[in-house]
Amino acid sequence: MVHVHGLMMCAAEHTAVPMQLASHGYLCIVPDMMDQTAPWTTNKDGNDIWFQNDVMKKGTVEDISNDQKKRYEQRLTEVKAIGREIKENGFLSSLGLNGGTPTLDSDRLIISGQSMGGWTSILATCGDQDIFKVCLTHDAAFP
Repeated sequence: MVHVHGLMMCAAEHTAVPMQLASHGYLCIVPDMMDQTAPWTTNKDGNDIWFQNDVMKKGTVEDISNDQKKRYEQRLTEVKAIGREIKENGFLSSLGLNGGTPTLDSDRLIISGQSMGGWTSILATCGDQDIFKVCLTHDAAFP
């Protein structure tokens, strides 16, 4: 399962649902989105990414709408990349898990999220895509 955080939230604040599912054997990945909606995160090169809301403070309704659209596009790019990586052969061994022989049914990936993450989850499961099979949302915020 990939769990997506909401606006002004981060992975560390979204642990309840993933922990509950993990306790039943699910592999849960809870990334910080790099679209400047988390209070703080880092990119793949270790550079800081800080929350950015200048458009929301000063922009018109159209500016805000365009800004949100860009953020959703970035989120979709990120969650689909995560989903494709999970589906690759050798993903479990790349995690360095110890003990047992874990298995992963990559044909039944779940995406979930809360608020902006919920809407990201809905968008990620729409259309002709072969990554996510189930969408679980919590208070999805619509753009």
